[in-house]
Amino acid sequence: MSKNILWLLAVVATLPVYADTNAAESAGKNPNVSKQDIIGEWQCKIIYDDLQIQALDSLDFQADGSTVGTGLLFVHNNFAYESKHTGRWQLKDNVLSETSTDYSFGRIHPSQTEKRLDEEPKLKEFESLFFENLKENSNSGESVNLHILRYDKNQMIIDHVWDNQKRYPGLCRRKIQDE
Repeated sequence: MSKNILWLLAVVATLPVYADTNAAESAGKNPNVSKQDIIGEWQCKIIYDDLQIQALDSLDFQADGSTVGTGLLFVHNNFAYESKHTGRWQLKDNVLSETSTDYSFGRIHPSQTEKRLDEEPKLKEFESLFFENLKENSNSGESVNLHILRYDKNQMIIDHVWDNQKRYPGLCRRKIQDE
């Protein structure tokens, strides 16, 4: 694993995530988030409980509207993937939207998962289908919409809204230059 991936794991894995979206919303919304507030590097963690997925991402939102991201995706406590992408971002009505069509993914499964994949053909087939679906859906050109529920200078409480209905809680922290 590269140094950046290890750093991302160490920093982002410690981020708490609000399990109760209503609690996060009641903590207060900030209707005055500006593009300038978002510019910079962020580490984000989103938990998709019903899908048994955790996403850990490092995102650099640049002033020209471009973005660069690297991430880790953990599925069913078995599969692990790393991702890289570039794209475009915008902010409107406290919704941070990012669009990309160049996601690349790599498998970084633990050794015990690799062993199981070698020994269990059905698991290997499931993982292969999941991986292909992941690549295809991530490069569809659809925006990832993060609703900013609360913002301060170095932290955002967010909801990833999927298909305009399902909400998944998350937390993003600004990367401090010392890290």
